[in-house]
Amino acid sequence: MLTPVMMASDIALLDDRIRTLSAQSTHAQFLEAELRRECNRLLWDWDDLIYTPPRWLLKGVFLERLAKSTEREYQCYFERESFERSVRPGFWKTVYAGCNAQIEWFLHKEGLGDALDTLGFRQDGYTPVHRVAHTDLPESIGHYLTGIGYLYPDGDGLLVHPNLLWAQEMRHFDAPFLTRDLIRGPYHRVVNGDPMTSEEFWRYWIDLVALSFANLPEHEIPRPEQTGSYGEHLALGRRLVPARYVEKEPRIEPFKWVLP
Repeated sequence: MLTPVMMASDIALLDDRIRTLSAQSTHAQFLEAELRRECNRLLWDWDDLIYTPPRWLLKGVFLERLAKSTEREYQCYFERESFERSVRPGFWKTVYAGCNAQIEWFLHKEGLGDALDTLGFRQDGYTPVHRVAHTDLPESIGHYLTGIGYLYPDGDGLLVHPNLLWAQEMRHFDAPFLTRDLIRGPYHRVVNGDPMTSEEFWRYWIDLVALSFANLPEHEIPRPEQTGSYGEHLALGRRLVPARYVEKEPRIEPFKWVLP
């Protein structure tokens, strides 16, 4: 059972602090919604600590650090050209493989190095590439990167989605966006030769990131046709995932607390 653990009075206090902090930003609407979203998402991660609410959420230093990261994320999705000039490719095993040895070997064997060079991620930094043809990348690499939310299907080509740029900043996670188990889903679909199109891989990503945000238990790797059976997690995740992660163009969204 998915159960958040903070009392209503704590939520009200946290929300007040979020609004006060956001009002100091030139991107106040975005910052308020996204601080609220991220704090709300973290609440659903503590279902095994019913009697120990995560009080550190209420501490100013946590919110200030989160605000700084969220402002940076705004730049990635809404001021892309400026963000691109500062991108320094992150640790590739984390960014592309979730530090999973099977996936690392698969990517190495299939030619991720050359693919990243095509996408502009060279050793001396990032040289922006916004679109490539399907034929510019090995099909296996193109499908896998689409399935983890990095390449957006666009007719006869693939767009470099801002998710791929933002993942370079997320060096303290085992796998950006998806859990280490869920990132194995697209990998298995590719290595098993499933006849999925790029558009189907993207739809699969949309469900996977929703399940990841809703804290799907470890060791669950749903196939595309199975994702709908994870009803409670999928419904919650779809309310928590920001549209900018799953749509072609980013947009600022209001966000209200998702609580029982």
